Amino acid sequence: MDFMRIACVGAFLIPFMALWSQQVAAPPAAPVAGQKVLTLEQCLETALAKSNSGAILQKNLDISRAQYKQTVATNSVSLNGSLDAGATGGIGNTTLLSDAASTVGTSVDYTTDIPLNYSGSLSLSGPSTSLSLTGNASFSPVANTEFNDSSVSLSLSQTVWDGYPGGIAKGNVQKGLLTLQSAELSADSNKLSLIYQVKQDYYSMLSAQRNLDVYAQNLELEKAALAQEQVLYNLHQAADVDLQTAQINVESAEVDLMNGRLSLSSARETLANLVGLSADAEFTVAEAADPQVSAQSLEEAIAIGLDKRVELKQLSVNRRIGEISLGLIKAQTSPTVSLTGSSYWLNDTQVGSNPNAMTITLGGKVGLPILDSGSAKYQEEANRYQSSVYDLQDDQYRRSISLAIKNDYESVQLQTKKLELAKLTAKNSKGQYDLKNLQRQYGTATNQDVLTAAVNMVNANTSLATARNTLELAILQLQNDMGL
Repeated sequence: MDFMRIACVGAFLIPFMALWSQQVAAPPAAPVAGQKVLTLEQCLETALAKSNSGAILQKNLDISRAQYKQTVATNSVSLNGSLDAGATGGIGNTTLLSDAASTVGTSVDYTTDIPLNYSGSLSLSGPSTSLSLTGNASFSPVANTEFNDSSVSLSLSQTVWDGYPGGIAKGNVQKGLLTLQSAELSADSNKLSLIYQVKQDYYSMLSAQRNLDVYAQNLELEKAALAQEQVLYNLHQAADVDLQTAQINVESAEVDLMNGRLSLSSARETLANLVGLSADAEFTVAEAADPQVSAQSLEEAIAIGLDKRVELKQLSVNRRIGEISLGLIKAQTSPTVSLTGSSYWLNDTQVGSNPNAMTITLGGKVGLPILDSGSAKYQEEANRYQSSVYDLQDDQYRRSISLAIKNDYESVQLQTKKLELAKLTAKNSKGQYDLKNLQRQYGTATNQDVLTAAVNMVNANTSLATARNTLELAILQLQNDMGL
């Protein structure tokens, strides 16, 4: 009887053990035929190039660059011109018309002549320089009437000192460039955040795929165990409770498989939304190399973080913006010195043998701010307060970054040990299951012992997959806090 029992159990144990060996060694399930497979690199490229998040990053950067160009243009040279033309005539009282001609400085007889008047101007203006050229000319198309007068005026104003070294315009451009650099750093930070989120969601979906494979293989194992228990039950070598336990294990594995499918579907939708794909896109992700810790020690990791983190770089730029702003504020209370010059040339053919004349004027101007109700003073005070805030922020950032990296580094070390433990546990659970099966053949282990060992083996395999994903995410978090 014992020999018969051993033979029956052994006959059903062999295929079951073969199935378990396949489960342990089997690679992740192959993608469904025709289903698109995305690599991590493809997801990152798609997210940056096609997703809404990537487009927003680029548009914000384009806006900042356009604003800088506007600042440069506003503080640069501009040239404007105009041209006017008109004709003057008169009717009515000749005495009054003569008086009108004298008033405008001409001897034209408006009752017999209709002079044409032309004028034009060019104006060149810059932040510290203003140059204008204006010309006027009049002549009469009426035959036998000698009339021709014209004038040209030129004026120049040059600011020598406006309170800021190199000029306030130069300060505004310098400030605009630093503001652009700050915006570029912010874009880099947001880009790194997007890359981190894509990696995180990618590895989460990859983990969901791996887990689904494990759940499917676990279900096959539990079904094989149930079939074995059913045979033993039919041979009256297993109790009702043994068969019921095997049935419960199968149902539990089916629930795990259903949950795995839902988790994979949710992970796929999350990744698709982030990289700019449609919510119903069907795809799988390719296996990716495990992320690596790019530091040999905690001290090295902290040093990298303090060198790479964008917050500290932006703080340095903000300090320089504050220094320029302080100089521009002080310029408001500084005297301004300007040099001015003008020249006026006239020509009138009706004044005699020498119809030309020119005037030249040179001068200087000093502007003295007398009362601004304390506006510049309060701006300077606010600037000093902001500078002290930067000092506090620098200290706070360095403390926070160092602490986050320390916690991440320790977490990676802990999760690494947990993964090694999970590997040992999975190996040990397989050995325990093999042992219980062997013991059952010789009557030293019960069916419940074998079923319990099978459940432990399944749980250990699931825990191994979870431990691997937890370590991957922990390394990604460390890289993100290091500014990589």
